[in-house]
Amino acid sequence: MNKQILLLTAILCSVFGFSQGINFEQGTWKDVLKKAKATNKPVFVDLYTSSCGPFKMMSKDTFLLEEIGTFFNANFISYQLDAEKGEGAEIAFQYQVFDYPTYLFVNADGNLIFRFMGLKPATTFIEKSKVALELANDPKLISDMEKEYREKKNDPAFLFEYIKKLSLLELPNTLLFDEYLKLLPVGECVSANVIDLYIMLGNDLKINTYAFDYCMNNIQVLEEKLPFFLDDLIVLSFYNTANEAVWSKNEQLFNTVLSAYDKLPENLKSQLYKDELYLNYFKTSANKEKIREYSISLSNNYLMTQTKAVIYRNSQSRIDNLEKLIHSGVLGNPDSSYVANVEVSIKEQEMSKVYNKLNEIAWQMFESDSDQKILQDALGWSKRSLELSPDNALFLDTYANLFYKLGNKKEAIATEEKALLFADKKNVDGYKGLEETLRKMKAGEKTWKE
Repeated sequence: MNKQILLLTAILCSVFGFSQGINFEQGTWKDVLKKAKATNKPVFVDLYTSSCGPFKMMSKDTFLLEEIGTFFNANFISYQLDAEKGEGAEIAFQYQVFDYPTYLFVNADGNLIFRFMGLKPATTFIEKSKVALELANDPKLISDMEKEYREKKNDPAFLFEYIKKLSLLELPNTLLFDEYLKLLPVGECVSANVIDLYIMLGNDLKINTYAFDYCMNNIQVLEEKLPFFLDDLIVLSFYNTANEAVWSKNEQLFNTVLSAYDKLPENLKSQLYKDELYLNYFKTSANKEKIREYSISLSNNYLMTQTKAVIYRNSQSRIDNLEKLIHSGVLGNPDSSYVANVEVSIKEQEMSKVYNKLNEIAWQMFESDSDQKILQDALGWSKRSLELSPDNALFLDTYANLFYKLGNKKEAIATEEKALLFADKKNVDGYKGLEETLRKMKAGEKTWKE
């Protein structure tokens, strides 16, 4: 009898989906939309690829949490699709998804309501998903606005609302921003809407856009409105454009970046380094000499000179600007705890810009170079990254591998063992990678590819 009760319980759990996490629907896309219509709920779609690390982590951890299950099972019809197979590939094409995992929220008619992507902690995942619930009740869907755009593309008020909606959906809209700015009278160059859009779209800005030229032409006026944000926005525009030149192997675009760099004010050049732009560009080529040249120059002439005192001074300057913005009322009246968290984040960003780049360059030299002098330099860069972030398992792994390639097996093994102590065991693939490296070191095998 006890066995029968246990079996019945198992069957009931299976049928009714009793679980702490998200209950994902089975069946076809058509079945899911049909259920959404019957229950009057929007659909949440986890669109992934089987090789995607963040997807694996979300599935093993976040999606199984009770608070996640409670929220999603009450508010959505949930569905998972592999974007490389069957209907998943069709859905990815339909909604123009290129990065994974991407989370789609659609209504029962299949119209897109909201989307976001990537590895997210549970609280952030729920908060962003709440936006989807709010937008589900919005009478004007993005598909409606797409149709309306054909008739109202010369209407600044409509364009402003359209850009905001696209931004919420994490869809590209920088070209629309250019269109919007071109429609504005000269006197509106620093209107509240313009400021909002620069804040909203700043992460995607590039120097080969009207919005960037508009920014530089009105830099003094905009600086008064965005003293904290504007410098970061300009610097990021250079990185975005340089990255595009790298991905497309577009030498002409890269030369445009260098030309624009030479025209920058000195205070901006101090935040953006030409050596780094060159290094990022030559990484995609087989020009080992250029990679070595700019790695050495960037590391020795800048990164290694950044003491903690200098880094904190730079971050304090950004924090001072933030406080000026708050006092001016541009950012409204943010909660003091939120401001404190932002200030901590600023300090961490300034520090990480240095130690992450040092580790990145040191690792690249380990993988690509066998020159003993270069490897010794790289060992010094790696050591410096650990002085700034001493418990970082990845940095310890870099340091250990450089010791090993330089022939110091004893120090390499001791450092790799330390890396395992600080490694996140939840990141199964990463942890196993460190274990395999340690095994190779102890066995005297190479840990690098020829």
